[in-house]
Amino acid sequence: MEDTLRDYGIDRASYHGGALTGNPVSRFCLKSDEIFDAFQDQLLDYVADPTHTCLADEQEVRVMISRFKELVVLLDGFFALHMMSHEEYLKDEDGSKELAAKYVLAVQKRWRQIGLSVLGPKYHSLSHFVKMFVDL
Repeated sequence: MEDTLRDYGIDRASYHGGALTGNPVSRFCLKSDEIFDAFQDQLLDYVADPTHTCLADEQEVRVMISRFKELVVLLDGFFALHMMSHEEYLKDEDGSKELAAKYVLAVQKRWRQIGLSVLGPKYHSLSHFVKMFVDL
């Protein structure tokens, strides 16, 4: 999977702790469908190989990849809303606050369905601090 990321110009090894920032995140979001499709193909090949012991089956791989794809789209949409100026956001002329609140709830739901940690700073930030910002 690391090779797939590198094929798209995303090299996690070049970042401290493998965390992505900046342009690689943008590339990942723009190409997330293609990247996850490649991941799915790799995982399905692994699951289908009788020499591997795998607890997941083909259906579970497809469901999880679909959930990850949706999570990326939700996060990308949420952060796009917050690219507007603080003044624009507070005016809320286009319903951005309500939409942001919906994004937060949808991200939280998908995050938990995937089984990602809810103890880390990323989830804590989203679920607490961002929700407070949305409620301004």
